Amino acid sequence: MRGFIQSIGFKTAIVDFIATKRFAGESNYSLLSLMKLSISAIVSFSKQPLYFGLYFGVIFAVFSFIIGVYSIIMKFIGTTPPGYTTLVVIISFLFSILFFLIGIIGLYIGFLFEEQKKRPIYIIDRII
Repeated sequence: MRGFIQSIGFKTAIVDFIATKRFAGESNYSLLSLMKLSISAIVSFSKQPLYFGLYFGVIFAVFSFIIGVYSIIMKFIGTTPPGYTTLVVIISFLFSILFFLIGIIGLYIGFLFEEQKKRPIYIIDRII
């Protein structure tokens, strides 16, 4: 609810307070329940987690390039078994492409989901 209320766009204010110790009993929320609640809040109101696929794609592309150059150098030195260089370069390159494409698809689905919610772009404060 907190994320939804913040996204509505009304004027907000901050009220500082000191939370006192719990009056009676203990909380029924377990650590697993709190983790589920926090993941739900993060995923529901942000598209930032969807960018991880793109980030991993770029990181794997850099590692793929480094591993590819290293494997090719080792091939010319002659210390690799037959077929090793080809497999390493192809697999690392294809995984970087795969992560990048999954990131793009995730972002596309995220934008479709935002559009599907049909939330208003603005809220009228008052009519004059």
